[in-house]
Amino acid sequence: MVCSKSMADLNRNKVLEILKELESRISKQECLTCECFLGLITQLELDSSEDILDLTSKYKVPNAKMHGCMGCKPCPSGELFADYLRGK
Repeated sequence: MVCSKSMADLNRNKVLEILKELESRISKQECLTCECFLGLITQLELDSSEDILDLTSKYKVPNAKMHGCMGCKPCPSGELFADYLRGK
């Protein structure tokens, strides 16, 4: 796992900020079941210093509905996830 200062300081307010940014970038319904989108949601849950399931549970989908990256260029969720991992 990549670790940065921003991940260590990931509190509820920062999670809300990231989720708002994520929602603003999504343009296709299919993005909501993409592994890039759901991977970021899961990473936020793992890294948060607080219980944020009330914020993230609305994004959860059954594994059967999840799909691999569709290769969108750019991938809105993938870009935000990469930025997050880089510590932006």
